[in-house]
Amino acid sequence: MKLSSRQGTFTGYSEEAISLRTGPDEIAIARADVLSVKNRESSRRGRNALLGLAIGAAGGLAAGAIGGAAYHEDGETGVFILVFTPIGAAAGAGVGAALPAGAVTVYRATSRNGP
Repeated sequence: MKLSSRQGTFTGYSEEAISLRTGPDEIAIARADVLSVKNRESSRRGRNALLGLAIGAAGGLAAGAIGGAAYHEDGETGVFILVFTPIGAAAGAGVGAALPAGAVTVYRATSRNGP
């Protein structure tokens, strides 16, 4: 079996083949020749970064409020919050952007015996 990658729009499947549209053509590939099918939608890094930013900012805000309450003199709680909120937001955005971009495996062939 010669390995190659095909890109196209998934159109259907049967017991014998998996069909996809590549440009104007529709092709059917025998299931015995398919190792995996992956759905590669557009990248979600921006969304993940925004979610991480919001979660990190909330965590930083909480850490700043707790730190300010524990070690405060008059007026220092606000300083703790102002310092920890952007640190948490930056850390959360970085973690969110680093999460996998999202190629979901839809089909994976069972192991084959032989060479």
